[in-house]
Amino acid sequence: ARQSIESLMDIAPKEALIRRGNEEMMIHVDDIQVGDIMIVKPGQKLAMDGIVVKGTSTLNQAAITGESVPVTKTTNDEVFAGT
Repeated sequence: ARQSIESLMDIAPKEALIRRGNEEMMIHVDDIQVGDIMIVKPGQKLAMDGIVVKGTSTLNQAAITGESVPVTKTTNDEVFAGT
């Protein structure tokens, strides 16, 4: 199980586009803070787990769930790093 979790962490990006206030910046995942807004564009993988605050998209969660069909995520849905 530990190796599976580590392999999932390896597929997640090491940097993310973050909005703090009116600024957008690319930062290392270790520097992301609670309350930061992560901006994810089509085709990108999520760098961190989180909650969708705006928008709708489909994510491939196969690495986590084993399910090959993309899952639609919208406002207030939980999302996971590497998907």
